[in-house]
Amino acid sequence: MELDEREDMGFIQVKWSAKLYGTVEMKARYWLHQKGSENFYGELDFIKQHFQELYDKLLENLFEEYSENPLLDVWNEETGESERIMFATKEEMHPYLGMTPCIDVKSFKDKVYLGLTFYQHNRLSIEHGICAIFDKLELFLVDSYDFEGILDNLKYRYKSGS
Repeated sequence: MELDEREDMGFIQVKWSAKLYGTVEMKARYWLHQKGSENFYGELDFIKQHFQELYDKLLENLFEEYSENPLLDVWNEETGESERIMFATKEEMHPYLGMTPCIDVKSFKDKVYLGLTFYQHNRLSIEHGICAIFDKLELFLVDSYDFEGILDNLKYRYKSGS
């Protein structure tokens, strides 16, 4: 962590599909990775306002990628093994993605990125979870690694010219 970096963390209430979750609101943990005079509380308000849209974009991306090339095996708690499952809709992927995402906000190269990371009960990538990184409402990247690790990798690639 850089010397002038500070982390603020807590919980916010976000709205999402009662059809998927059985409730219209949920409490999500957030981490604001701020440097100097950065203040990301406006981004938290943005996430509160657009959480369902961000989540839908993640589900659409996962479904599209998985449908084209189902490389991920899904953890089956009943058998204790991983298996290949074909999903008919993006909504079918929801229970496998996990519950209660961690929301991260951090700047990189003069932009502020939002991260939604699903660790808890994630059966698509049980080691690292699934992290979606957004530039506002644009889905930038989905990876089975944590938010900080992804941004550190991007920083390394940027510095090395890759």
